[in-house]
Amino acid sequence: MANLDDYGYVVRTRFPFPVAYRWRVVEAQKSAGVSRDAYESVLQAAEVLLCYAAYLALILAKGAGTELGYSRSIRTSFGRGKGLGFADWVAILEEVRDSRAFRTLLDGHPLRDLQLLLESQAACDARRRLNSRRNDESHLRNVDPIDLPAAFESALSDLLALLRAADVLSDLTLT
Repeated sequence: MANLDDYGYVVRTRFPFPVAYRWRVVEAQKSAGVSRDAYESVLQAAEVLLCYAAYLALILAKGAGTELGYSRSIRTSFGRGKGLGFADWVAILEEVRDSRAFRTLLDGHPLRDLQLLLESQAACDARRRLNSRRNDESHLRNVDPIDLPAAFESALSDLLALLRAADVLSDLTLT
């Protein structure tokens, strides 16, 4: 029972495998000491979390007989040979959160639950900071080694805030 007080345990055992696996990587990297790899694993875990939720939203929307407007952008990107990234996952989830089409769904529908992911200001702020950190790394604006421990702790805190906002994924039944 004590394990349920450990949020890391909840993520490892109750979240979907892609998310749980990335969280486990974060924990393993952290246990080896704060390093650039540990920092990057936090950023990767955040992206995988948002990617998983966005793909789930696309599938659930189609199952509900509704297509997200962002689907056209996805088709265009794929048609041009481009993939999707952090900003795309966020755009999909924000459309689910803000769309009137999904407000008519019954309570308990998984899409209604996914609307909560980016509903709180704390989750949105955490997501923005993680996105900014990820973009900095992608554009070679790396964290200075002297600042790495503080950057890691801040990013980890933001990841935990995002995971808590995504708790719905731990109980989502897909049938």
